[in-house]
Amino acid sequence: MIVEIDAREQELIHYFRGLTSFNQQRLMSIAGTAYENRQRALAVQEGSTPIQCRQKA
Repeated sequence: MIVEIDAREQELIHYFRGLTSFNQQRLMSIAGTAYENRQRALAVQEGSTPIQCRQKA
């Protein structure tokens, strides 16, 4: 399977490969959290997930 990537994606790949393995793991963790937060926000917008608020102590 051949996947074509544009110049922006190529630049990100080049940058990512230049990071240390520790920073690669940190970046992937941050990206994963951002993706999960975005999925939650979309679910709330669609009304499929109720908004839960915490009570202050």
